[in-house]
Amino acid sequence: MNCAYYFKPARLFALALGLGLALSLAPMNRPLYAQALESSQANEAYARFFDDLLARQLSESNAGLPAPMQAGPIVPGAAVSVVQDGELVFTRGYGYADKESRKPVDPQSTQFFIGSAGKLFTWTAVMQLYERGEIDLHTDLNVYLDFTIPEASGEAISLHHLMTHTAGFEDDARSLFAPSQESLLSLREQVMLRMPARVYPPGTIIAYSNYGTALAGYIVERVSGQSYERYIEEHILKPLGMDASFVGSYVPAQFKDSLALGYSRATPYGSAIEWPSAVPAAPLRTTAIDMAAFMIAQLDDPLGTKRLLNAESALLMHDMHFAKEGDTGGMAYGFLRMQLNGQTVLWHLGKSPCFTTLLALLPEQRLGIFLSYNGPIADEGRAALFGFLDEFYPAQRQAFDPKPLDDWRQRARGYTGNYVAARSNHTSEQKLLNYFSMINLRIKNGRLSFNGWDFAEAAPGAFRQIGGDRMLRLDIDSDGRPWIVSGVLAYFKVPWYETPALMIALIACTITLCAVSLYRGIRHRSLAATPSLPSLALINGLCLYTLSLLAVSAVKLARFSLSYVYPANSMAMASMLFRLSLPWAVAVVAVAIEAIILKRWNQHWRRLFAAQAIVACAIFIPLSAMRVL
Repeated sequence: MNCAYYFKPARLFALALGLGLALSLAPMNRPLYAQALESSQANEAYARFFDDLLARQLSESNAGLPAPMQAGPIVPGAAVSVVQDGELVFTRGYGYADKESRKPVDPQSTQFFIGSAGKLFTWTAVMQLYERGEIDLHTDLNVYLDFTIPEASGEAISLHHLMTHTAGFEDDARSLFAPSQESLLSLREQVMLRMPARVYPPGTIIAYSNYGTALAGYIVERVSGQSYERYIEEHILKPLGMDASFVGSYVPAQFKDSLALGYSRATPYGSAIEWPSAVPAAPLRTTAIDMAAFMIAQLDDPLGTKRLLNAESALLMHDMHFAKEGDTGGMAYGFLRMQLNGQTVLWHLGKSPCFTTLLALLPEQRLGIFLSYNGPIADEGRAALFGFLDEFYPAQRQAFDPKPLDDWRQRARGYTGNYVAARSNHTSEQKLLNYFSMINLRIKNGRLSFNGWDFAEAAPGAFRQIGGDRMLRLDIDSDGRPWIVSGVLAYFKVPWYETPALMIALIACTITLCAVSLYRGIRHRSLAATPSLPSLALINGLCLYTLSLLAVSAVKLARFSLSYVYPANSMAMASMLFRLSLPWAVAVVAVAIEAIILKRWNQHWRRLFAAQAIVACAIFIPLSAMRVL
């Protein structure tokens, strides 16, 4: 072969020209990950912050676990990416994607399930359809559906209400996770067959709703003519080059070895996949690098590629669209929006049994943070966000330590008690879950603690965080029900007959009276003065039957708190069995009344039997309030 052919002047010129063009275009086409390797050296402060944070969190995450589970942290790994001014400036993987095999987390290839943080993709899709003029955000959304959402409070709801979580839907645990892939419903079946009741007038209360997001995803399908999964892939993932991400509950073959295993107390050996009941509410498995592209797209223009939204639509999505008067925290479209340390923060958390995710944007700084763990973090990622802000955007706050207002005791009497989140169930036996999530509010010397923060009353009913930016308000609704409202968080006071204290007292009385009745009935029998064995079996059988059902229900619901899979069949069965005890209770009351009228047995036994009958029937009061009966 004649090598001189390849070095003719014309070919040398062409080769040099091509090489020059390639080098000049290379910065536009470099992988995001390659930029991070360079930029991380200039952002050592971010590295120090996350290195310290993750070292502490991953080492402490197994505190309190049983010894057999302490072979390693319950949260074995995490991935981080930080973007600023349109570039990826820091990314790193920490710990293990698979604890057993000690496979390390790679921010470029390890896929995390980001849970509800993925809702932002659903809301972005809605904004794209709005931008193209295919939907209106304030029109009755029944226009876009092939079934009807009934009016409530004389009002219809719109996509605006869905995007701000103010449509007024009660929470439905069946909108969280399914036990298996085979048990999943289609999106249409999910939104039609599992429609929760609307319990608040639209546009009045932020009540976070997975169902509302699923409904928005179904509207994306209806309007676009594509499946939700196909729409997100074609209109968001592909334009951003998010090639290491996928949507839906079916794992593509090429990604089966790149999924991070998720860990929890229920799955200490790791779980490869979780099954969201409705894909739009938790659609994505992705990497830290891919999420950097999404954050840049939300903040700016993603590396010269096609914009997801034009500037006007992006600003509309990020603007505040619902906040209580005087509060700096509320809802943008899909994002939680707050003022923290003098910065506007748009953020969202993602939580599943085995994964925890934080995504936060600081639009004024053109900065975004993504952090995902393959395990449960107690603060759900908030500590990372607040710590980051304190480290890099510290606030100069005036000292706030006021004296209690003169009439604080008067307000304290009305507001002291047990509270449940607006995001709760009101109309089914799922209301029992409230017992696991109630908070107790006590106001002392004009101060209170809420959600781990301390507040002091700055004006009647208005509390300011001590050493922070948050505000908390005490309010009364039109029904006279007290509320706590702080940003996107809203809690209402429950009546006395729905409090854990009442249920605990009734259970304790039932156990005590049963013990006394059985002991005296067996050890100190006098046939003339003691109830017959059938009568003793009747009353004590009812009490033990009720206690057993309560215990089984508590165990089932406790498991739900670990798996997020609602035991619908088990709870429906428990509800039916509780109803079967009603005629039993009527029989007990009849025997007690007969004994009192006819003066059967001795006085002690009549009182004891009547007390047992009263307590056994009293348990039906909270059960009825909790919609079990």
